Amino acid sequence: MRVKLQLIGAVIISGSLFFSCSREGCMDEKALNYSDKAKNENGSCLYDNSVILSAMLNDIGENIILPRYHKMDSLTQVLDASIQYFTSNISEANLIIVQQKLKQTELAWQKCSTFEFGPAEDNSLRTHVNTFPTDVLSIEDKIVSGSYDLNSFLATGYKGLPAIDYLVNKNDNNTTVSDFQSASNRVTFLENLSSSLKIYISKVYLGWIASNGNYIETFVSSEGSDVSSSLSLLINQFNYDYELLKNAKIGIPLGKATLGRPKPKQLEAYYGKISAELANESIKGLFNLYNGISESGIDENGFRDYLLKLPDRLYKITERIVIPETRFQFKWLNPK
Repeated sequence: MRVKLQLIGAVIISGSLFFSCSREGCMDEKALNYSDKAKNENGSCLYDNSVILSAMLNDIGENIILPRYHKMDSLTQVLDASIQYFTSNISEANLIIVQQKLKQTELAWQKCSTFEFGPAEDNSLRTHVNTFPTDVLSIEDKIVSGSYDLNSFLATGYKGLPAIDYLVNKNDNNTTVSDFQSASNRVTFLENLSSSLKIYISKVYLGWIASNGNYIETFVSSEGSDVSSSLSLLINQFNYDYELLKNAKIGIPLGKATLGRPKPKQLEAYYGKISAELANESIKGLFNLYNGISESGIDENGFRDYLLKLPDRLYKITERIVIPETRFQFKWLNPK
């Protein structure tokens, strides 16, 4: 009798186990091993990596990179127009407009700096647009001499957004207006800085769009994982930009990367006093790129989506990766 009861118990247990297992499985319809009978997700989903990577590259390229470059290109043209108008009609009111347009352009650049590959790498865009701190002595020397070549790589230390920031924000507005009114070389130098910036940004943006250079097609179609693939380029530049943010924009000015000796004049946008705003915008750009949040605010495919759908469940560790949320605010004070 005891043997019969044990046998019946074994059958019941094995049957319940079979029933339980039959209800566990992959419940994601996009997975290769999706089961319409599964009632409980057991983390076994397998995906076609090429499909996932293709979706991520398309979403990042079309909905993040292109819109960011388009905005940067548009704002650079607006900035240039405001500068040309200011230099033809020098007044404090027009200077204030230039300062406002410059700030908008600097903020937009924070989200483009990450993409230093393709057309941007070909044109060394990051170094020409935002090498900081700017070389003040060289700027004043070039203004006095009137001799300079802004297309030369040697000019990167005294051109771009930081140089414009110095020229329009260094002094109080009355002094700045007076400086431009009394020195035609200063006017010309500012005009040339703005024109050079506009040309570089436009060249890179046109290199991306389908109707011109069409690098977007190259970017989206490069689905491998070798060192020259779009995935590798994105990851390397993401890491580079994060390190740039951590060290050049925060660590060095605060003294955290200089043996405790703060260097406030190393701040980005030192003269415009918007360093904290730019750092936060940079974090926001990296955060959205990692999570695949488009410029229109739609949650699409980003690094996180790609990593979490890889077959190897060890990649679930990426759920612990945290980029500070954009509501975080840096608290240092820009120098007066």
